[in-house]
Amino acid sequence: MLEKLAQINRRYDEIEALLSDPSAYADPAYMAKLLKEQKEIAPVVEGYRTYTRCETRAAEAKEMLTGETDPDLRALAQEEYDEA
Repeated sequence: MLEKLAQINRRYDEIEALLSDPSAYADPAYMAKLLKEQKEIAPVVEGYRTYTRCETRAAEAKEMLTGETDPDLRALAQEEYDEA
């Protein structure tokens, strides 16, 4: 499932690149198709990107937890992990 979401994310990036190409404006039907597809997958991409950011934050906090001996920093790392 995550691979499918990553694929949709890559397609979204591809659409953004295509939309930034001035030659795309020469074909209004093509532009409309790209904009429609972008609009349809935007909520999925936003959710996937939020998920990956949280996963990264959790992994970083977990790494801090395993190596931290200072109780205050450990508590901060635990809070960050729980929040992520």
